[in-house]
Amino acid sequence: SIGAAIASVVAETVGAVFMLIYVHKKNLINLPQIFRLSIKNWLAAILMLITIKYVCNSIASSIFNLFFIIIFGVMIYFVILFILKDDFFISNVKLYTDKLLRSGKNKL
Repeated sequence: SIGAAIASVVAETVGAVFMLIYVHKKNLINLPQIFRLSIKNWLAAILMLITIKYVCNSIASSIFNLFFIIIFGVMIYFVILFILKDDFFISNVKLYTDKLLRSGKNKL
């Protein structure tokens, strides 16, 4: 039910916030630096949410459309990270592209 889903999200969020505060107070992480490094991810996620909400309101509910929306959301998120030139995303794309190209050359 929706109530259980909301309760789960709230519980996980509260738990995550308490863990972040704890590790920050123990000087295990630099919380401001983490937020600075993740700003592009937050922006991509917010833009993806807005796009997905618009698409969800424009199409009928079905299993096929659910899969379409999930794939579309992932594509939107990755495209936005690419446009924003997120260093972590781009370095991983290069890493996996190089691995794919090397594995393809080994088969020849």
